[in-house]
Amino acid sequence: MNLQTWTLIISTLSDLSDGLPFALFLSFYKYSSLRIYFGGAFIIKLLTIVMIFGFGSRNTHPFYHVLALFEFSCLFLFYAGQLQWSRWQTFLPLVSILLLDVGFSLFLQNIFTFNSYAWSINTLILLIVSIRYLYYLYEKVEDVPLEEVEGFIINSGFLIYFAGSLFTYLLGFNILSGQATGWFGNGWLFQSVANLIKNLVISYGLRQFNSNR
Repeated sequence: MNLQTWTLIISTLSDLSDGLPFALFLSFYKYSSLRIYFGGAFIIKLLTIVMIFGFGSRNTHPFYHVLALFEFSCLFLFYAGQLQWSRWQTFLPLVSILLLDVGFSLFLQNIFTFNSYAWSINTLILLIVSIRYLYYLYEKVEDVPLEEVEGFIINSGFLIYFAGSLFTYLLGFNILSGQATGWFGNGWLFQSVANLIKNLVISYGLRQFNSNR
């Protein structure tokens, strides 16, 4: 199989894998924002798969403009809650970034092109916040090993996802709007693998903590 076929297969598996942590979050008593995130992301990505395989659509970029707003909102609210930020600390940067994303979609990268500017900024900010949360856990946890803290496992999965995705977005402003060949194929392959690893790591953590409850 050629690169384009492998990219399509792994990308599809990666998108479907969002359903795994969502299913586990249904029985998990914490993190409602993450339950909403995985459920919404799974539905949006499932729609793109239906559009591609069911209707032969070659452009599902509008879904990713919506997903960028949805993902940033859910994950930023999750981290803000864990870091115990005030409403002012939470909603001022949240609304500012969402407005910036909408501006990118209206004036720079319309909904029929990949919104790499929005994804790059969103992912960079989430990466910084997730590193801040890691430091917060390190300060708060004294006698319990970090690997036994549920937030640490979840954050580890997101750190892998943010780092892998950011690499793709930053180096692919123009290429990521093209066909799945060459660097575009490799870039999406890298991002899809990062998303798949994120879902597996978070699912492992949720399974462990659910079984220990």
